Formats: sequence, structure tokens, C-alpha cells
Amino acid sequence: MIDRRGFIKASLLAGSLPTLGLLPNALANGIDVRTIIDGACTDVRAFALASGAIACGADAAQLCGEFAREDAQCWFGLTRDSHYFIIEQLAVGYGYRGGYLGVHDYRDGALRHTLRGAHHTLPGLAAAMGVAAANWTQVLAAAVPLLAATTTRDHHLELSTAVARPADSGGYLVSWCLQRA
Repeated sequence: MIDRRGFIKASLLAGSLPTLGLLPNALANGIDVRTIIDGACTDVRAFALASGAIACGADAAQLCGEFAREDAQCWFGLTRDSHYFIIEQLAVGYGYRGGYLGVHDYRDGALRHTLRGAHHTLPGLAAAMGVAAANWTQVLAAAVPLLAATTTRDHHLELSTAVARPADSGGYLVSWCLQRA
């Protein structure tokens, strides 16, 4: 469970990032971001709580129906990589393309983040995730509107933090953004 001090620390840090100053512009430009999560591990539950995400219990036909809706312009997810692969393949048929992509890997005894996205978004996000350590999902949730407003993967950053793998963790998650072209 996330303690109050860790949550406040991550929230304050995320709120102070210079890149997150673009949040009002992203929201003012009418970006409607829908979220998808799967699984029920500690990290996914914390992200869902911080972002208001709803679990993706949908089957492929239901997801296709959601992707086909005209008002759905952007999807952000925190899922297993196998689910992301399927979701991405379904979304491509409805005109979506990949933007931000993050890999969050506990398998080497530490938490390793590999982030791909726009050059102006990743340094601040990586710094905040490094400080937030185990509370990285709150930083990610706070950055969703900014990450959704960018459409490139032209920059790559890696960082590692000494964070123990939660007992109920799958050990490997991906965060991603798909935007309608």
C-alpha cells in the first residue's frame, strides 16, 4: 500500500516538473484521453487510483467498438506487453498510431524504466520517476495528459531505481499511448 508521505512527495514532484506545465494546454486543446489497464498488481492498482483508469475487461469486439467511436481520439494504457500487442493491432485498423511507450521491468532485482517519446517530455518524467521510486505510477498518471499530447518516439531514456518488486507483481509492464492519426 502506498503511504501518505510517498504519495504527497510524488504528487508535489510531478506537479513541479517544467514539462508538466503543458498540461492545461493539452486539456484545453480538447484531448480526450481514455485509459486501459489490465491486471490487478500493486502498480496497476496504484495507477488506476491516481488516474481514474478503468480495468479493461473488454473482449476484442468491445475494444473494436470503442476504437471505432468518433469521440475516442487517444488511448493511454498500463498493461502487460502481450495485451499491448493485441490492443495496438486492433487500434491500427481504426487509424491509431503509437506515441509514448514505456517498459517497466522488475526482473533484475531493481526497477528499470525504458522510456520512448518526445524529447521535451522524457527528461522530466524520468527524473520524477527516479525520485518517486516505488510510487512511479502516480508520476506516470500525472503525466498522462502531457504524454497524450505528443506523437513521437524520437527520444529514448533508461533509468534504474533500487525498488523491491511488489509481492503480487507480474514483474514486467508497459505504459503506452495510441493516438488517432
